Amino acid sequence: MRVLAIAAWRQRVRKKRKVFDLRTWPETSRRDLVFTEHELGKRLGAYMRLYLSLESVNSGVLRPWWLVAEDVFVFKNPKVAVIIARNAGMMVGPLEDLARAPASWEMAARWRKRLFGLSPFTGRVAAKQATQALLPQPFRLACAQAAEALNAPLEDICDAAGITLAHSMLHEDDPAPVLGIDPGKVGAAMLIVP
Repeated sequence: MRVLAIAAWRQRVRKKRKVFDLRTWPETSRRDLVFTEHELGKRLGAYMRLYLSLESVNSGVLRPWWLVAEDVFVFKNPKVAVIIARNAGMMVGPLEDLARAPASWEMAARWRKRLFGLSPFTGRVAAKQATQALLPQPFRLACAQAAEALNAPLEDICDAAGITLAHSMLHEDDPAPVLGIDPGKVGAAMLIVP
């Protein structure tokens, strides 16, 4: 497996309006400002489709792809959980249209247990550090390069890599590309191909 593309976004306020600053790697010259989570999902999907079509030119075949997103978990404030879940759904919806398949939603504790054997009771900070430390070397290197190039948090990119790898391990018999997403105000997505 290899990393085909990584995208990262961050919510900002520009001219008193909420915008998302979306950047892609390895194509670091691309930078878009998008205004809603729905538009962010559409633009992100368009970039990933572009990377897949370029890959199909090289390999000669355009394959369907899997879409997997980290499920939302907020412990203390249910209002925040509703807002985050709504935003994640608006972001993933357009990607489902492009993938022509429903997204799989995975809890972070579940994919970390499957991939690294971490206890579901591991604290958030320790789990994020373990994800960064336990990723296979080629993915860890790609995450570090992308985080530096995109000026994005390494932990979000590593989470996107982890959920993508966990899903591809679950479906080893189906060699389709996998797009893994860690949605949120600051988030990341990773596209890998077998």
